[in-house]
Amino acid sequence: MDAAKTYGAEELERKYPMSALISLGIALLLVTAAVVYPLIVDRLNRKSEEAISVKVKKVINYSELKAPPPIDLEKVQPPVLEAKPKAKVIKYLPPKPKKDEDVIDEDIIPTMDELSQDFIGTENIEGLDSIMIDSEEVEIVSEKPEEAVEVFEFVEVMPEFIGGVEAMNTYLKDNLRYPSMAKEAKIQGLVYVSFVVTDKGTIEEIQVVRGVHPSLDEEAVRVISGMPPWKPGLQNRQKVSVRFTLPIRFVLK
Repeated sequence: MDAAKTYGAEELERKYPMSALISLGIALLLVTAAVVYPLIVDRLNRKSEEAISVKVKKVINYSELKAPPPIDLEKVQPPVLEAKPKAKVIKYLPPKPKKDEDVIDEDIIPTMDELSQDFIGTENIEGLDSIMIDSEEVEIVSEKPEEAVEVFEFVEVMPEFIGGVEAMNTYLKDNLRYPSMAKEAKIQGLVYVSFVVTDKGTIEEIQVVRGVHPSLDEEAVRVISGMPPWKPGLQNRQKVSVRFTLPIRFVLK
């Protein structure tokens, strides 16, 4: 029994250095891995962020390109050049020696004042030195607008044919002419004509309110338009314009 214990103790003493060395190596590896691993991961992340982006260009065949739209030459209008006013040009040529009697007015060298104001050319051209504009004073006369005349329908004293109703009936009987067209068609009836008796007694604004036949209507208007002046209507003792309606009867006998 004692021999076995002794042998075990010796065996442990013999293997202890080796076990300690292995344990130390494993510990060092673990420490190294714990320190180096984060560095490796960070390095890999940086490389992935610094990756180079590659642009891919699409190759298009010439046959796939669309032709530009045709140009309508009829719609394209050339620019219009505005004619510029004709300017005065002074002939300027190098001086040549001539005799006094051979000198012509056109060959006289212009002065510097003339050259500074006009254009220089190969011949003298008279242009417009200034533009004259004829203006006349125009007097504008504004006419005062006429005031609208009030036309009454009913007044204190209505207009009256001079001589009364009997005189008016006599006038109508003497002046009315039965139209032949209406007579042949045996057309008869009442034509109501409206008109205005002005404050001066004249007849204006004649119109047919209710007619029978165009020929009869025209005859009624013709006769009323030829009436002599009436006595104008009165309102507050003032002469006023009054609209009057008169029925004219056409009867065949």
